[in-house]
Amino acid sequence: MSTRPDMILQYAHHISDLLHQEGYDKIEVKAKVVASLNNRESQLLIDPKINLAEQPRTLLPKNWIIPLDE
Repeated sequence: MSTRPDMILQYAHHISDLLHQEGYDKIEVKAKVVASLNNRESQLLIDPKINLAEQPRTLLPKNWIIPLDE
């Protein structure tokens, strides 16, 4: 899942839904995810300051995904 931002977002929504069902309010789900491509050094893949529980699940570009440096 660490290289699949769509699955990370889906899991963040799942966690948020479970906590909401247990009565929690104002839920924030954040992730610190690093990835490496073609033997490059590991880099952040997802902005760790973004609340993923609030991000919509769409096919549009996602501003919370950080492009890998070249």
